[in-house]
Amino acid sequence: MQVSELWPYIADTSSLNQRMKLTEFEYQEREGRLFGKARQAGFDLVWEEHPWEWIFQKQISNRRIYSKGFAYEIRTSFLFETGSNGNCLLKIYFGLLPRNFLFNIFLKMAIPNLKGRLENAILEIQKEIIFERNAFSTEKRKYFEPEPNLLNPEALDRLLIQLKNLGVASDLISQIRSLVEKVPDNQVERIKLKKLEEDWNQDLDSLLYAFLWGCRLGLFNLTWDTVCPHCRGVRSKIHNLGEIPPQDNCDVCQVNFFTSKLFAIEVTFHIHPALRSVQKQIYCASEPSKKSHILISKTAKPMEVIELPIPPLEKSYRLRKKSWDGFHLIHIKQEIVSTKWTWQNEPEELDLGIGTIVEFRNESEEPVQLFVEDREEDFYALRPAHLFNFPDFRDIFSKETIATHYQLDIGVQTILFTDVVGSSEFYEEAGDHFAFRTVSEHFSKAFLIIKQNKGAVVKTIGDSIMASFPNPVNALKSAHLLQESFKTGSVKLRITIHKGNCLAVNLNSQIDYFGGTVNYAAKMQSKAGAGEIVFSEAIFRDSLVRNYMKETQTKVKRLIFSYLGKRELPVYLWFP
Repeated sequence: MQVSELWPYIADTSSLNQRMKLTEFEYQEREGRLFGKARQAGFDLVWEEHPWEWIFQKQISNRRIYSKGFAYEIRTSFLFETGSNGNCLLKIYFGLLPRNFLFNIFLKMAIPNLKGRLENAILEIQKEIIFERNAFSTEKRKYFEPEPNLLNPEALDRLLIQLKNLGVASDLISQIRSLVEKVPDNQVERIKLKKLEEDWNQDLDSLLYAFLWGCRLGLFNLTWDTVCPHCRGVRSKIHNLGEIPPQDNCDVCQVNFFTSKLFAIEVTFHIHPALRSVQKQIYCASEPSKKSHILISKTAKPMEVIELPIPPLEKSYRLRKKSWDGFHLIHIKQEIVSTKWTWQNEPEELDLGIGTIVEFRNESEEPVQLFVEDREEDFYALRPAHLFNFPDFRDIFSKETIATHYQLDIGVQTILFTDVVGSSEFYEEAGDHFAFRTVSEHFSKAFLIIKQNKGAVVKTIGDSIMASFPNPVNALKSAHLLQESFKTGSVKLRITIHKGNCLAVNLNSQIDYFGGTVNYAAKMQSKAGAGEIVFSEAIFRDSLVRNYMKETQTKVKRLIFSYLGKRELPVYLWFP
């Protein structure tokens, strides 16, 4: 086994303890500290969990101070080394301080049994790793799989038939059945669709369609989870979009945070409790696996100097300390000579070399917990914008909206505007009845084209449409098809496209987009004529758009757009 293969199994100490057939733990956060309790070998155990320390794929250390039980203190360390043959050498240290003489005798008798369980668990993990290396394996085999508690198999059968009748593919139906019937509780307590997209080899849109309808039918529930920006732990699970609080707090990290920030909300799905009882089973705090974005966690004692070895990869990392709102942002560069950098009290952004060591001097009288984090956000997190830009969400959850005055940052969005050219003259000449029918038919045709290109209609304004797309290429394809569809007939369109940061807001009890990006896309309409498409510099410079234009031999004309009469900006005219 290689270190990279073994690390995730050992880092998930909760699953490791469960493999060893230890009893469940119960944890409670109080004033930024973590307290646990359990019952083992007939004894009640109560302890305080001290901050875990680890260096990614190097070591994991844990310390517990007991107020009740057979020991005063227990310490555990896992050290990962690479042998001469490339295989992992795992060294495990277990130390404890017995509470009295009798418990000392008891523990000496219990340790061999505990050691045997641990060895069996490691052998079990080794078998899993070897099996999953098999290139001919079509599905991952799990030697360790507790039995789920399915409550209503008949209802599950009925709901899956309804999903199939709604157009969900048979292979996806089978995967959903297996998820509900077989997957262990800890893996379905928070279902991440982007992870299923990878594991199941399914399109995210297909998963969204199936799971959103599953929520409507009673197969799943959906929650809007507030996520701490530091530890990325879930702080609140909100069942209605409009009930998301403006602020939340994390006792563990000792920070308050705004939930309207870009990565503060994650959307997760859950098996409906009427179908299956899912219990969050905890056999250990399991900090390294729960906080996989944290590559190093170390605690500096009062007046201690410690060193943090920055991972030797050309990446960007965040350096922060507990209860500190700021952070250092460092970019590791190959061309820079490695050095030792001393931690500064004010947040900095700087370039450092591979092999850099960060030195921290704790000049306070209290321990300070330090973290080195991967700057990249959780790839598997489903954000609100994914749902807002998915047209079926707006249909299935039509009553879901954002709270009044709440402004949710949804990051960069691609915005498309259409407008019927010469509509006033058309209404005058055609008459109200014919004009209304014609414009309505135009909406139906345009909505379908937008949806086929993975766009979502945000709103209509008179005879104009505002739509959002997951990327600029889809918006351009949609714009092209829209102009092709309205080449003949009495309706002629002008179309503009822009991308940039947006806010999601509540307007007329609907989810609407707001901000400079939306305003800019709308104002560009003045540069487009009938049958024309105009897009911004941001769209033109997008690498995917450049490739698309090259493949389709698209030619554009550069124009100057006077935005609000203050700035002269380039835009691009495409007449397909």
